[in-house]
Amino acid sequence: MEHFLGFEAFLALDALTLCPQSESVAEEESDYGSEEWLEQMEAFQLLNLVRIASTKLQSMGISSQDIFSSIDTSREEPIRITDNYRIFLPNRGNMEIEMRPLVKALFILFLKHPEGIRFKELSDYRKELLDIYGHISHRSSQEDIVLSVEKLINPIDNSVNISSSRLSRALSNYFDKSTLGKYVIQGAAGQPKSIALNRSYVIWE
Repeated sequence: MEHFLGFEAFLALDALTLCPQSESVAEEESDYGSEEWLEQMEAFQLLNLVRIASTKLQSMGISSQDIFSSIDTSREEPIRITDNYRIFLPNRGNMEIEMRPLVKALFILFLKHPEGIRFKELSDYRKELLDIYGHISHRSSQEDIVLSVEKLINPIDNSVNISSSRLSRALSNYFDKSTLGKYVIQGAAGQPKSIALNRSYVIWE
């Protein structure tokens, strides 16, 4: 749908170059020397283009919701997670999201629990974390894997907060500020932390 919408949008905007309204606006601009006025007219032109393009696209059978969701840079986008916990962005040519194994294990755990988890109760998810991290970690020693998970779930250790911060930094390489908040772990102190991303955007394989 995205490629189709992009192509149709191009055709619609291309057709607008013949629009007499755009020509009349350009003529009016030449009558004024004020930079502020030119900026106002430029904004008007852009809004006019959006309105006309939207009308044209809707006449092609594309809903207004699809049109405006396609230009909303703050919207969520899907992530695809393979059976061995590699994470990809399907809308960006399957670009892979890279992060540290323990950080990724924490991310995967929270994606699997949209209801949220209190950091101090992470020990309740010890077995699940061990299973996820065991698949992700490059460590050959099972003892090292267990020690890393135990440190992460220890309520008097700061490891989970460090990993959560590292997750935010890692994801900031792939999402801008308007979108990042949907993908990171957030929550008030003492309350369940969660990832706000709509789980319909998470594709598990």
